Amino acid sequence: MPDRQLILICGHNQKLRAQLERLPRRAPVFIEGFTKEIPRYMQLADYFIGKPGPGSISEAVFMRLPVIVNCNAWTLPQERYNTVWVRQQGVGIVLDNFRHVRSAVDRLLEPPPMPASAPPPKPNRIAPYSKSRSFGAGDGAGMRQNERARTAPAALLDPAAA
Repeated sequence: MPDRQLILICGHNQKLRAQLERLPRRAPVFIEGFTKEIPRYMQLADYFIGKPGPGSISEAVFMRLPVIVNCNAWTLPQERYNTVWVRQQGVGIVLDNFRHVRSAVDRLLEPPPMPASAPPPKPNRIAPYSKSRSFGAGDGAGMRQNERARTAPAALLDPAAA
């Protein structure tokens, strides 16, 4: 996904890290090896993509991140039950192959359809995404509200201050 901002955590896999660093990209990418800062990186993320391990899924769900995991012949047997749980709980998307990850991310980031009887949306009063950020997950459209709020002038956040 060369056109999306990404945070990629490779653990101790230096070969993978080197391969990722050589890939062409059109958006900022932050690549990290083993780290104890996973909660910090998850706070910056809009979604989690990874193996369906119980620790990874639990951390992502706790951080309110939708997950994209895979389940196929190479998935560890004990992790296959986690993919069933992801589907049943509606906390993410289960793919049979990570080749389909781009369409899964697009589905996660597109706004939900508005019901025909819903009132028209109110105008966005929060400042737009700043392209000066050095890294993050998503393409900005899925940036979390609290991240936008940090860059918004006080008058936009508190109408009484205007």
